[in-house]
This record gives sequence, structure tokens and C-alpha cells, in this order.
Amino acid sequence: MDTLTTSTAIEMGHTFYLGTKYSSVFNAKYMPKDDPSKLLAAHMGCYGLGLSRMIGAIAEVSHDNEGIIWPEAVAPWKCVIIEGSVGKGESIYDDVGSVIGTDNVLLDDRPNVSAGWKMNDARKIGYPHIIVLGRQWEETGLVEVVHRKSGETLQVERSALVNPNFWKTK
Repeated sequence: MDTLTTSTAIEMGHTFYLGTKYSSVFNAKYMPKDDPSKLLAAHMGCYGLGLSRMIGAIAEVSHDNEGIIWPEAVAPWKCVIIEGSVGKGESIYDDVGSVIGTDNVLLDDRPNVSAGWKMNDARKIGYPHIIVLGRQWEETGLVEVVHRKSGETLQVERSALVNPNFWKTK
């Protein structure tokens, strides 16, 4: 005898068999292949996928204590660039956008908001990749890249950002 167990699940979609309930009302009939002299009420079904349910499911399975971690395939933006006090994020935006597409890059150039505040927002929002143009950028020209899923933080030269292999899923 099998043991009944329970588990947590999220309904992402559904299918329902409707039978002939609606086809009879609408006189929706078909001719069976094996007996073309008959007309039978069509058997119907319906299905649905819930976009809002999918977003909830992604948030449920892809997060940490700092916030959601969007999988790249469904992320609103693949990368955010955070400008520090020195600015100059537009040229990095152009470089990264030339490789992964400008519609996949967001430049956070909010004035009067600290880089730390922007970084905190970026982690909560869950961008897959976060580029920080901070002190390292000002002093050595190195760019800090945080891969949100792995938590890995890299200090890279600007030239690494235009290498398509750099943007392969980490």
C-alpha cells in the first residue's frame, strides 16, 4: 500500500475537460472518420497558463535573503550598470549593449543616490549581473561585476565586457 504524502506546489497552468457541455449548446459537431453518416458533438477542453503565477513561482524558487534572482531567460534586464560619483556610465552602457543588446542593459544614473543605495536596490530587484563603476573604476580602471546567481564578484578590465563569452550564463 502506498503512503500518502503532501508537498508544496505552485499551480502554473491548468487543463480542464469540458466534454460536450458547450459544443452541444453551440451545435459544434464533427463527422467521425469511421462513420461519415453521423454527426457527433465535439468533445472540448480548455487550458491556461498564468503569467502572474509564473512570476510568483520564479520568485519562490529563485531568491536569497537579499531578494529575487531573475533567471536570465526571463529577466526584465540582464544587466544593470551602477554609476558611482564619477559618472561616465554611458560609455560602458554602449559597450555592454553592443554585446548583449541595449534592451538588456539598464543604466542606474540616479542623481543624489549613493552607489551603496543603488547596489542595494539592484540586489533586491534581482538583475542577473550588476556592474559597479566605483572607486576601483576611478583609481585603476577596473570594473566590478557581480553575478547575482553565483554571488561571485569579479574585478575586470573594461575590455572583458565586450567579450561575448563573458556574458555566457554563470
